[in-house]
Amino acid sequence: VSHELRTPLTSISGALGLVAGGALGALPAQAQQMIAIAQKNSQRLTHLINDLLDMEKIAAGKLHFEMQPQALMPLIEQALEANRAYGAERRVTLVLAGAAPSAEVRVDSQRLMQVLANLLSNAIKFSPEGGTVNVTVDATAKKATVSVADHGPGIPAAFRDRIFQKFSQADASDTRQKGGTGLGLAITRELVERMGGSIGFESVQGDGARFFFELPLWHPAATGAAMGALGAEEAGAPRILVVEDEPDVAQVLGLMLTRGGYQVDVVGSGAEALAALQQTPYAAVSLDLMLPDISGLEVIRQVRQRPETADLPIVVVSAKMEEGRLAINGDFSGIDWLAKPINENRLLTLIERQLSTTNAPHPRVLHVEDDADLHQVVRAMVGKRFDFELATTLQEARARVALERFDVVILDLSLPDGSGWDLLPEIRQRQPETRVVILSGADMTADEARKVEAVLLKSQVSPRELLDALNTRIQSSKPKGIHS
Repeated sequence: VSHELRTPLTSISGALGLVAGGALGALPAQAQQMIAIAQKNSQRLTHLINDLLDMEKIAAGKLHFEMQPQALMPLIEQALEANRAYGAERRVTLVLAGAAPSAEVRVDSQRLMQVLANLLSNAIKFSPEGGTVNVTVDATAKKATVSVADHGPGIPAAFRDRIFQKFSQADASDTRQKGGTGLGLAITRELVERMGGSIGFESVQGDGARFFFELPLWHPAATGAAMGALGAEEAGAPRILVVEDEPDVAQVLGLMLTRGGYQVDVVGSGAEALAALQQTPYAAVSLDLMLPDISGLEVIRQVRQRPETADLPIVVVSAKMEEGRLAINGDFSGIDWLAKPINENRLLTLIERQLSTTNAPHPRVLHVEDDADLHQVVRAMVGKRFDFELATTLQEARARVALERFDVVILDLSLPDGSGWDLLPEIRQRQPETRVVILSGADMTADEARKVEAVLLKSQVSPRELLDALNTRIQSSKPKGIHS
Protein backbone atom coordinates (compact mmCIF):
# COMPACT_ATOMS: atom_id res chain seq x y z
CA VAL A 1 0.00 0.00 0.00
CA SER A 2 2.87 2.36 0.83
CA HIS A 3 4.34 1.81 -2.64
CA GLU A 4 1.02 2.12 -4.43
CA LEU A 5 0.18 5.37 -2.62
CA ARG A 6 3.54 7.06 -2.87
CA THR A 7 4.48 6.24 -6.46
CA PRO A 8 1.61 8.10 -8.19
CA LEU A 9 1.73 10.87 -5.59
CA THR A 10 5.42 11.41 -6.38
CA SER A 11 4.60 11.73 -10.08
CA ILE A 12 1.80 14.20 -9.37
CA SER A 13 3.66 16.43 -6.91
CA GLY A 14 6.93 16.25 -8.85
CA ALA A 15 5.30 17.19 -12.14
CA LEU A 16 3.34 20.03 -10.54
CA GLY A 17 6.48 21.33 -8.85
CA LEU A 18 8.37 21.37 -12.14
CA VAL A 19 5.56 23.21 -13.96
CA ALA A 20 5.11 25.69 -11.09
CA GLY A 21 8.87 26.32 -11.07
CA GLY A 22 8.89 27.30 -14.74
CA ALA A 23 10.52 24.15 -16.13
CA LEU A 24 8.14 24.23 -19.11
CA GLY A 25 8.15 27.99 -19.56
CA ALA A 26 5.87 30.78 -18.37
CA LEU A 27 2.20 30.05 -17.77
CA PRO A 28 -0.82 32.34 -18.06
CA ALA A 29 -1.81 33.85 -14.71
CA GLN A 30 -4.95 31.72 -14.37
CA ALA A 31 -3.09 28.52 -15.20
CA GLN A 32 -0.37 29.42 -12.70
CA GLN A 33 -3.04 29.91 -10.04
CA MET A 34 -4.62 26.51 -10.76
CA ILE A 35 -1.22 24.79 -10.72
CA ALA A 36 -0.43 26.43 -7.37
CA ILE A 37 -3.73 25.16 -5.92
CA ALA A 38 -3.06 21.65 -7.21
CA GLN A 39 0.50 21.69 -5.87
CA LYS A 40 -0.61 22.88 -2.43
CA ASN A 41 -3.24 20.16 -2.20
CA SER A 42 -0.85 17.45 -3.40
CA GLN A 43 1.43 18.51 -0.53
CA ARG A 44 -1.51 18.22 1.88
CA LEU A 45 -2.17 14.73 0.57
CA THR A 46 1.51 13.86 1.00
CA HIS A 47 1.41 14.94 4.65
CA LEU A 48 -1.75 12.89 5.23
CA ILE A 49 -0.28 9.75 3.67
CA ASN A 50 2.99 10.15 5.57
CA ASP A 51 1.09 10.60 8.84
CA LEU A 52 -1.08 7.55 8.18
CA LEU A 53 1.92 5.39 7.28
CA ASP A 54 3.92 6.63 10.29
CA MET A 55 1.00 5.84 12.55
CA GLU A 56 0.71 2.35 11.09
CA LYS A 57 4.45 1.74 11.56
CA ILE A 58 4.21 2.91 15.17
CA ALA A 59 1.29 0.55 15.81
CA ALA A 60 3.21 -2.33 14.20
CA GLY A 61 6.44 -1.53 16.08
CA LYS A 62 8.31 -1.00 12.80
CA LEU A 63 9.34 2.64 13.13
CA HIS A 64 13.14 2.74 12.95
CA PHE A 65 15.40 5.28 14.66
CA GLU A 66 19.00 6.27 13.89
CA MET A 67 20.05 7.58 17.30
CA GLN A 68 23.14 9.81 17.28
CA PRO A 69 24.60 12.45 19.60
CA GLN A 70 23.58 15.88 18.29
CA ALA A 71 24.04 19.49 19.33
CA LEU A 72 20.47 20.58 20.06
CA MET A 73 20.52 24.25 19.08
CA PRO A 74 21.47 23.79 15.38
CA LEU A 75 18.48 21.44 15.02
CA ILE A 76 16.18 23.98 16.70
CA GLU A 77 17.45 26.77 14.45
CA GLN A 78 17.08 24.61 11.35
CA ALA A 79 13.48 23.79 12.30
CA LEU A 80 12.70 27.47 12.83
CA GLU A 81 14.17 28.36 9.45
CA ALA A 82 12.26 25.55 7.73
CA ASN A 83 8.94 26.79 9.15
CA ARG A 84 9.40 30.56 8.69
CA ALA A 85 7.84 30.51 5.22
CA TYR A 86 4.71 28.80 6.57
CA GLY A 87 4.60 31.38 9.37
CA ALA A 88 4.96 34.20 6.85
CA GLU A 89 2.01 32.83 4.84
CA ARG A 90 -0.15 33.22 7.94
CA ARG A 91 1.58 36.44 9.09
CA VAL A 92 2.96 34.77 12.21
CA THR A 93 6.52 35.41 13.42
CA LEU A 94 8.72 32.67 14.90
CA VAL A 95 10.97 33.87 17.74
CA LEU A 96 13.77 32.01 19.52
CA ALA A 97 13.20 33.39 23.02
CA GLY A 98 15.78 31.34 24.93
CA ALA A 99 18.69 29.03 24.07
CA ALA A 100 20.97 26.41 25.61
CA PRO A 101 24.12 26.61 23.44
CA SER A 102 25.98 23.66 24.97
CA ALA A 103 23.08 21.19 25.14
CA GLU A 104 23.65 17.88 23.38
CA VAL A 105 21.10 15.09 23.07
CA ARG A 106 21.08 11.62 21.57
CA VAL A 107 18.26 11.56 19.02
CA ASP A 108 17.30 10.65 15.48
CA SER A 109 17.72 14.09 13.90
CA GLN A 110 15.05 13.52 11.23
CA ARG A 111 12.52 12.35 13.81
CA LEU A 112 13.32 15.32 16.05
CA MET A 113 12.81 17.66 13.09
CA GLN A 114 9.44 15.96 12.57
CA VAL A 115 8.52 16.64 16.21
CA LEU A 116 9.51 20.30 15.91
CA ALA A 117 7.69 20.71 12.59
CA ASN A 118 4.49 19.30 14.11
CA LEU A 119 4.63 21.59 17.14
CA LEU A 120 5.60 24.70 15.16
CA SER A 121 2.98 24.18 12.45
CA ASN A 122 0.29 23.65 15.10
CA ALA A 123 1.33 26.82 16.93
CA ILE A 124 1.34 28.80 13.67
CA LYS A 125 -2.08 27.45 12.60
CA PHE A 126 -3.75 28.51 15.83
CA SER A 127 -1.99 31.87 16.23
CA PRO A 128 -3.82 35.10 15.41
CA GLU A 129 -2.71 37.07 12.37
CA GLY A 130 0.26 39.24 13.35
CA GLY A 131 1.01 36.99 16.34
CA THR A 132 4.25 35.36 17.47
CA VAL A 133 5.28 31.82 18.33
CA ASN A 134 8.00 31.70 20.99
CA VAL A 135 10.47 28.82 21.11
CA THR A 136 12.53 28.40 24.29
CA VAL A 137 15.28 25.90 25.09
CA ASP A 138 16.39 25.35 28.69
CA ALA A 139 18.92 22.88 30.05
CA THR A 140 19.65 21.52 33.51
CA ALA A 141 22.33 19.05 34.53
CA LYS A 142 20.33 16.10 33.22
CA LYS A 143 17.78 17.24 30.65
CA ALA A 144 16.92 19.77 27.95
CA THR A 145 13.43 21.24 27.69
CA VAL A 146 12.11 22.66 24.42
CA SER A 147 8.94 24.81 24.60
CA VAL A 148 6.73 26.07 21.76
CA ALA A 149 4.19 28.69 22.87
CA ASP A 150 1.48 30.46 20.89
CA HIS A 151 -1.05 33.17 21.76
CA GLY A 152 -4.08 31.59 20.11
CA PRO A 153 -7.42 30.47 21.51
CA GLY A 154 -5.91 27.83 23.79
CA ILE A 155 -7.11 24.26 24.33
CA PRO A 156 -10.66 23.62 25.54
CA ALA A 157 -10.76 21.94 28.95
CA ALA A 158 -12.98 19.13 27.65
CA PHE A 159 -10.41 18.18 25.00
CA ARG A 160 -7.25 18.10 27.10
CA ASP A 161 -7.47 14.45 28.13
CA ARG A 162 -7.67 13.37 24.48
CA ILE A 163 -5.16 15.75 22.92
CA PHE A 164 -2.48 13.09 22.23
CA GLN A 165 -4.93 10.47 20.96
CA LYS A 166 -5.12 9.46 17.29
CA PHE A 167 -7.53 11.45 15.10
CA SER A 168 -8.40 13.77 18.00
CA GLN A 169 -9.65 17.22 17.06
CA ALA A 170 -10.80 19.90 19.50
CA ASP A 171 -13.33 21.39 17.10
CA ALA A 172 -13.91 19.52 13.89
CA SER A 173 -15.13 22.59 12.02
CA ASP A 174 -12.25 24.76 13.23
CA THR A 175 -9.66 22.06 12.55
CA ARG A 176 -11.06 21.52 9.06
CA GLN A 177 -10.70 25.24 8.46
CA LYS A 178 -7.15 25.25 9.82
CA GLY A 179 -6.16 21.98 8.13
CA GLY A 180 -4.77 18.85 9.77
CA THR A 181 -5.30 15.12 10.22
CA GLY A 182 -5.64 14.79 13.98
CA LEU A 183 -2.53 12.56 13.92
CA GLY A 184 0.30 15.06 14.38
CA LEU A 185 0.32 15.21 18.19
CA ALA A 186 -0.19 11.45 18.55
CA ILE A 187 2.84 10.85 16.30
CA THR A 188 4.81 13.56 18.12
CA ARG A 189 4.29 11.91 21.50
CA GLU A 190 5.37 8.51 20.14
CA LEU A 191 8.51 9.97 18.56
CA VAL A 192 9.54 11.86 21.70
CA GLU A 193 8.99 8.84 23.93
CA ARG A 194 10.88 6.51 21.56
CA MET A 195 13.86 8.89 21.88
CA GLY A 196 13.76 8.62 25.67
CA GLY A 197 11.87 11.85 26.34
CA SER A 198 8.47 13.02 27.49
CA ILE A 199 5.96 15.61 26.25
CA GLY A 200 3.31 17.77 27.87
CA PHE A 201 1.41 21.03 27.53
CA GLU A 202 -0.04 23.95 29.45
CA SER A 203 -2.96 26.09 28.30
CA VAL A 204 -5.35 28.77 29.46
CA GLN A 205 -8.39 28.84 27.20
CA GLY A 206 -8.42 32.11 25.32
CA ASP A 207 -4.76 32.80 26.13
CA GLY A 208 -2.74 30.39 24.02
CA ALA A 209 -1.01 27.07 24.59
CA ARG A 210 2.51 25.95 25.43
CA PHE A 211 3.73 22.52 24.35
CA PHE A 212 7.03 21.28 25.72
CA PHE A 213 9.13 18.14 25.49
CA GLU A 214 12.08 17.01 27.57
CA LEU A 215 15.07 14.95 26.42
CA PRO A 216 17.93 13.55 28.52
CA LEU A 217 21.22 15.36 27.93
CA TRP A 218 24.06 13.50 26.24
CA HIS A 219 27.42 13.61 28.02
CA PRO A 220 30.19 12.67 25.57
CA ALA A 221 32.85 12.13 28.25
CA ALA A 222 30.78 9.40 29.87
CA THR A 223 29.82 7.68 26.65
CA GLY A 224 32.94 7.44 24.51
CA ALA A 225 32.55 3.69 24.02
CA ALA A 226 28.98 4.11 22.84
CA MET A 227 30.04 6.77 20.34
CA GLY A 228 32.71 4.43 19.00
CA ALA A 229 30.11 1.72 18.47
CA LEU A 230 27.82 4.22 16.77
CA GLY A 231 30.55 5.20 14.32
CA ALA A 232 31.15 1.55 13.52
CA GLU A 233 27.47 1.18 12.63
CA GLU A 234 27.89 3.84 9.96
CA ALA A 235 30.72 2.03 8.19
CA GLY A 236 30.31 2.50 4.47
CA ALA A 237 29.68 6.24 4.50
CA PRO A 238 32.67 8.34 3.35
CA ARG A 239 34.86 9.43 6.29
CA ILE A 240 35.87 13.10 6.49
CA LEU A 241 38.67 14.53 8.66
CA VAL A 242 37.82 17.96 10.13
CA VAL A 243 40.93 19.93 11.16
CA GLU A 244 39.77 22.86 13.31
CA ASP A 245 41.13 24.19 16.62
CA GLU A 246 38.03 26.22 17.58
CA PRO A 247 35.71 23.75 19.40
CA ASP A 248 32.45 25.51 18.52
CA VAL A 249 33.33 25.70 14.81
CA ALA A 250 34.51 22.06 14.85
CA GLN A 251 31.21 21.02 16.42
CA VAL A 252 29.18 22.87 13.80
CA LEU A 253 31.24 21.45 10.93
CA GLY A 254 30.93 17.95 12.36
CA LEU A 255 27.16 18.29 12.67
CA MET A 256 26.78 19.65 9.13
CA LEU A 257 28.81 16.81 7.63
CA THR A 258 27.14 14.14 9.78
CA ARG A 259 23.73 15.39 8.65
CA GLY A 260 25.05 15.25 5.08
CA GLY A 261 25.60 11.49 5.47
CA TYR A 262 29.34 11.40 6.23
CA GLN A 263 31.37 9.88 9.05
CA VAL A 264 33.45 12.56 10.77
CA ASP A 265 36.67 12.63 12.81
CA VAL A 266 37.79 15.92 14.39
CA VAL A 267 41.32 17.00 15.33
CA GLY A 268 42.51 20.36 16.66
CA SER A 269 46.07 20.72 15.35
CA GLY A 270 48.19 20.18 12.27
CA ALA A 271 50.28 17.46 13.94
CA GLU A 272 47.15 15.54 14.91
CA ALA A 273 45.86 15.88 11.36
CA LEU A 274 49.04 14.46 9.81
CA ALA A 275 49.05 11.59 12.31
CA ALA A 276 45.40 10.80 11.62
CA LEU A 277 46.01 10.81 7.86
CA GLN A 278 48.78 8.25 8.29
CA GLN A 279 46.56 5.93 10.32
CA THR A 280 43.18 6.22 8.56
CA PRO A 281 42.16 6.42 4.88
CA TYR A 282 39.91 9.49 4.54
CA ALA A 283 37.70 10.44 1.61
CA ALA A 284 38.35 14.18 2.11
CA VAL A 285 39.69 16.76 4.58
CA SER A 286 38.13 19.99 5.87
CA LEU A 287 41.05 22.19 6.89
CA ASP A 288 41.41 25.47 8.79
CA LEU A 289 44.52 27.47 7.86
CA MET A 290 45.06 29.01 11.32
CA LEU A 291 46.17 26.12 13.56
CA PRO A 292 47.96 26.31 16.94
CA ASP A 293 51.13 24.46 15.86
CA ILE A 294 51.86 24.32 12.14
CA SER A 295 49.88 26.24 9.53
CA GLY A 296 47.21 24.68 7.38
CA LEU A 297 49.29 25.50 4.32
CA GLU A 298 52.12 23.35 5.69
CA VAL A 299 49.63 20.54 6.29
CA ILE A 300 48.59 20.80 2.63
CA ARG A 301 52.21 20.66 1.46
CA GLN A 302 52.99 17.57 3.55
CA VAL A 303 49.77 15.85 2.51
CA ARG A 304 50.54 16.43 -1.17
CA GLN A 305 54.11 15.09 -0.76
CA ARG A 306 52.89 11.68 0.46
CA PRO A 307 51.98 9.30 -2.39
CA GLU A 308 49.02 7.84 -0.50
CA THR A 309 47.43 11.29 0.04
CA ALA A 310 48.73 13.16 -3.01
CA ASP A 311 45.25 13.29 -4.56
CA LEU A 312 43.25 13.55 -1.34
CA PRO A 313 40.42 16.13 -1.76
CA ILE A 314 40.81 19.13 0.58
CA VAL A 315 38.26 21.82 1.43
CA VAL A 316 39.88 24.80 3.13
CA VAL A 317 37.51 26.42 5.64
CA SER A 318 39.12 29.62 6.84
CA ALA A 319 38.53 33.22 7.79
CA LYS A 320 41.65 34.07 5.73
CA MET A 321 40.66 32.29 2.56
CA GLU A 322 42.08 34.78 0.06
CA GLU A 323 45.46 35.01 1.84
CA GLY A 324 45.67 31.23 1.71
CA ARG A 325 44.89 31.14 -1.97
CA LEU A 326 47.63 33.66 -2.66
CA ALA A 327 50.13 31.81 -0.48
CA ILE A 328 49.51 28.47 -2.16
CA ASN A 329 49.70 30.19 -5.58
CA GLY A 330 47.96 27.38 -7.46
CA ASP A 331 50.72 24.89 -6.64
CA PHE A 332 48.32 22.07 -5.75
CA SER A 333 45.13 20.78 -7.32
CA GLY A 334 42.13 19.22 -5.64
CA ILE A 335 41.60 22.12 -3.20
CA ASP A 336 38.37 24.06 -2.71
CA TRP A 337 38.05 27.19 -0.58
CA LEU A 338 35.20 28.13 1.77
CA ALA A 339 35.14 31.35 3.78
CA LYS A 340 33.93 31.53 7.37
CA PRO A 341 31.16 31.92 8.51
CA ILE A 342 30.16 28.57 7.04
CA ASN A 343 27.24 28.09 4.67
CA GLU A 344 25.97 24.51 5.09
CA ASN A 345 24.75 24.02 1.52
CA ARG A 346 27.99 25.43 0.12
CA LEU A 347 30.07 23.15 2.37
CA LEU A 348 28.17 20.03 1.33
CA THR A 349 28.28 21.04 -2.33
CA LEU A 350 32.06 21.45 -2.21
CA ILE A 351 32.54 18.12 -0.43
CA GLU A 352 30.28 16.39 -2.96
CA ARG A 353 32.13 17.99 -5.86
CA GLN A 354 35.48 16.92 -4.47
CA LEU A 355 34.28 13.37 -4.01
CA SER A 356 32.52 13.10 -7.37
CA THR A 357 34.18 11.77 -10.46
CA THR A 358 34.27 13.99 -13.53
CA ASN A 359 35.55 11.37 -15.97
CA ALA A 360 32.19 11.00 -17.70
CA PRO A 361 30.68 14.22 -19.06
CA HIS A 362 27.24 12.53 -19.07
CA PRO A 363 27.17 9.72 -16.50
CA ARG A 364 24.88 6.85 -17.43
CA VAL A 365 21.94 6.11 -15.14
CA LEU A 366 19.76 3.01 -15.22
CA HIS A 367 16.35 3.73 -13.72
CA VAL A 368 14.63 0.48 -12.69
CA GLU A 369 10.98 1.50 -12.31
CA ASP A 370 7.72 0.07 -13.62
CA ASP A 371 5.83 3.39 -13.48
CA ALA A 372 6.55 5.26 -16.72
CA ASP A 373 5.06 8.52 -15.43
CA LEU A 374 7.40 8.58 -12.45
CA HIS A 375 10.37 7.88 -14.74
CA GLN A 376 9.49 10.95 -16.84
CA VAL A 377 9.25 13.11 -13.71
CA VAL A 378 12.61 11.88 -12.40
CA ARG A 379 14.27 12.60 -15.75
CA ALA A 380 12.80 16.10 -15.76
CA MET A 381 13.96 16.70 -12.18
CA VAL A 382 17.63 16.06 -12.94
CA GLY A 383 17.73 17.80 -16.30
CA LYS A 384 20.17 16.91 -19.08
CA ARG A 385 23.27 16.20 -16.99
CA PHE A 386 22.75 12.41 -17.07
CA ASP A 387 22.02 9.86 -19.78
CA PHE A 388 18.96 7.96 -18.54
CA GLU A 389 17.95 4.43 -19.50
CA LEU A 390 14.77 2.72 -18.26
CA ALA A 391 14.14 -0.89 -17.25
CA THR A 392 10.58 -1.69 -16.20
CA THR A 393 11.09 -5.25 -14.93
CA LEU A 394 13.65 -7.16 -12.91
CA GLN A 395 14.40 -9.38 -15.92
CA GLU A 396 15.08 -6.40 -18.18
CA ALA A 397 17.27 -4.75 -15.52
CA ARG A 398 19.33 -7.94 -15.14
CA ALA A 399 19.93 -8.10 -18.88
CA ARG A 400 21.06 -4.48 -19.07
CA VAL A 401 23.36 -4.77 -16.03
CA ALA A 402 24.97 -7.83 -17.63
CA LEU A 403 25.62 -6.12 -20.97
CA GLU A 404 26.02 -2.39 -20.26
CA ARG A 405 28.05 -0.15 -17.94
CA PHE A 406 26.21 2.31 -15.67
CA ASP A 407 27.52 4.93 -13.24
CA VAL A 408 24.36 4.90 -11.12
CA VAL A 409 21.37 2.59 -10.77
CA ILE A 410 18.16 4.13 -9.38
CA LEU A 411 16.26 1.15 -8.06
CA ASP A 412 12.62 0.67 -7.11
CA LEU A 413 12.11 -2.28 -4.78
CA SER A 414 8.59 -3.26 -5.88
CA LEU A 415 8.75 -4.58 -9.44
CA PRO A 416 6.14 -6.65 -11.30
CA ASP A 417 8.37 -9.76 -11.45
CA GLY A 418 10.25 -9.55 -8.15
CA SER A 419 12.07 -7.40 -5.62
CA GLY A 420 14.69 -4.83 -6.53
CA TRP A 421 16.85 -6.27 -3.75
CA ASP A 422 17.38 -9.35 -5.96
CA LEU A 423 19.24 -7.17 -8.48
CA LEU A 424 21.70 -5.76 -5.94
CA PRO A 425 24.10 -8.77 -5.77
CA GLU A 426 24.37 -8.79 -9.57
CA ILE A 427 25.18 -5.07 -9.67
CA ARG A 428 27.85 -5.52 -6.98
CA GLN A 429 29.36 -8.50 -8.80
CA ARG A 430 29.33 -7.17 -12.36
CA GLN A 431 29.78 -3.43 -11.73
CA PRO A 432 31.32 -2.98 -8.25
CA GLU A 433 31.92 0.78 -8.73
CA THR A 434 28.32 1.52 -9.70
CA ARG A 435 26.40 3.45 -7.04
CA VAL A 436 22.92 2.28 -6.12
CA VAL A 437 20.21 4.75 -5.15
CA ILE A 438 16.99 3.28 -3.74
CA LEU A 439 13.92 5.34 -4.70
CA SER A 440 11.19 3.55 -2.80
CA GLY A 441 7.70 4.01 -1.46
CA ALA A 442 8.62 2.30 1.81
CA ASP A 443 11.09 3.27 4.53
CA MET A 444 14.31 1.28 4.93
CA THR A 445 15.78 -0.20 8.06
CA ALA A 446 19.29 0.96 8.99
CA ASP A 447 20.75 -2.41 7.90
CA GLU A 448 19.02 -2.22 4.53
CA ALA A 449 20.12 1.39 3.96
CA ARG A 450 23.76 0.45 4.56
CA LYS A 451 23.67 -1.94 1.60
CA VAL A 452 23.38 0.94 -0.87
CA GLU A 453 24.74 4.46 -1.32
CA ALA A 454 21.52 6.45 -0.93
CA VAL A 455 17.89 5.93 0.03
CA LEU A 456 15.21 8.40 -1.08
CA LEU A 457 11.55 8.20 -0.10
CA LYS A 458 9.27 8.68 -3.09
CA SER A 459 6.78 10.99 -1.43
CA GLN A 460 9.51 13.33 -0.16
CA VAL A 461 12.09 13.36 -2.95
CA SER A 462 13.14 16.73 -4.39
CA PRO A 463 15.27 17.66 -7.41
CA ARG A 464 18.07 18.70 -5.00
CA GLU A 465 18.05 15.30 -3.26
CA LEU A 466 18.09 13.45 -6.56
CA LEU A 467 21.00 15.48 -7.89
CA ASP A 468 22.94 15.02 -4.65
CA ALA A 469 22.42 11.26 -4.81
CA LEU A 470 23.49 11.06 -8.44
CA ASN A 471 26.46 13.41 -8.15
CA THR A 472 28.01 11.88 -5.06
CA ARG A 473 30.27 9.30 -6.72
CA ILE A 474 33.49 8.66 -4.84
CA GLN A 475 36.57 9.05 -7.04
CA SER A 476 37.75 5.85 -8.63
CA SER A 477 41.27 6.95 -7.61
CA LYS A 478 40.33 7.27 -3.92
CA PRO A 479 42.81 5.97 -1.35
CA LYS A 480 42.70 2.24 -0.87
CA GLY A 481 40.35 1.17 1.90
CA ILE A 482 37.58 3.69 1.22
CA HIS A 483 34.38 2.02 0.08
CA SER A 484 31.48 3.71 -1.62
